[in-house]
Amino acid sequence: MKNQFVTTVIAILMVGVTTIGVNLSVIGAMGEANDARFAQIDARFEQVDARFEQVDARFQQVDARFEQMDRRLDQMEDRIESLERRVDDGFREMAAAIARLEGLIHGLHGTARTTAGHPAPEPEQSS
Repeated sequence: MKNQFVTTVIAILMVGVTTIGVNLSVIGAMGEANDARFAQIDARFEQVDARFEQVDARFQQVDARFEQMDRRLDQMEDRIESLERRVDDGFREMAAAIARLEGLIHGLHGTARTTAGHPAPEPEQSS
């Protein structure tokens, strides 16, 4: 009976060891499958990261282009302001010149009126 008990215990232990071995194999295979899947995920993350770096580089290029355009717009705005000042100065100079001409015209007409107010004597007609 003792032998039968030992044999039964050994059989139970062998089944247990076999079950443990099978479970370890299944767990090992699942671990390898998970490792392979994680490797795929890591590779995909590297691809996505590389794409983000490309997009970031493009955004930096676009940002630099916008800064360049902003500087050019500022330069154009400065030029327009300068041209507006020059036009305003030109109009002021024209207004001053017109005022001087009006003064000359009034001065000339004023002299002409004084002589026109006293008509010159008409020559006498002989009959």
